[in-house]
Amino acid sequence: MKQKYLNFFIINLLPKPLVYFDLKPLFLIGLFTFNFTSWALTLPKQLNHSDREQITRQLGLNTSTKLLSNPFPLGGYSGFEIGLSAEFIDIHKIAKLGCSPATSGCPNTWNGEEELVLPRLIIGKGLYENVDIFMHFTPQIAQIDFSSFGGSLRYSFFEAKFFPANISLVLNAHNISFSNEFQCLTLGADLVSGIYVDNISFYLGGGILQAKGTFLASSGANATVDNSDPEVNIATQTVIHKMTQFHMYVGTTYHLNDLFIAAQMDRYPEETYSARLGFRF
Repeated sequence: MKQKYLNFFIINLLPKPLVYFDLKPLFLIGLFTFNFTSWALTLPKQLNHSDREQITRQLGLNTSTKLLSNPFPLGGYSGFEIGLSAEFIDIHKIAKLGCSPATSGCPNTWNGEEELVLPRLIIGKGLYENVDIFMHFTPQIAQIDFSSFGGSLRYSFFEAKFFPANISLVLNAHNISFSNEFQCLTLGADLVSGIYVDNISFYLGGGILQAKGTFLASSGANATVDNSDPEVNIATQTVIHKMTQFHMYVGTTYHLNDLFIAAQMDRYPEETYSARLGFRF
């Protein structure tokens, strides 16, 4: 019923140039002129074992690949979607890690960022019937030594006959790096259940994530990890932390012709929020 009134508004009340205006060119222009700027994050110095586990969890697991898409397949080989997303990750605890500012020679200030805003360009493509592939990355910025890229493979293996609901298996991978001081590879496998009614979809997912965080060791007060730490690998001058975490998420999408918006909340158990604007062609 709401869609009927919306269509009436678009056709009869909006100026005719707006009704027939194709938003795709405008979207693509904005896509390639968008300023992909993430908040520059400075990692605390002289991290101990528990500090490194905290960073691996918050900057590794919590930045894992997000679905942010209609839970139903893209529609075979012809299906294609592209969009921009932003993730909002609470990192206020990270600012309190590392050596105390009161310690002689400690460069930390404990006045770090409260939130990491992570932008991503996401591209989805239908491969075959109920199989889709998605790729995402944050374009490299000259003034910020930061990178983020990954992808996922989705297989919708069940679709109800008399109700618009389905269940999918989603395999995903994500790699993130901050100034080469910390790098984390996250792998995951999720089950996602979704419904799609009147241009609105809702989905609920959950699964297992595995993270492998690698910290670069060096000497001096500005070292993220001091190379005298007993856990440092002498040959590679790195420290590796691995962890496994179950996580759940809930999301929704709204479609207006080819345009769609999506929102999602993840729990790791810390909560993260993300949103996306995109097109399905």
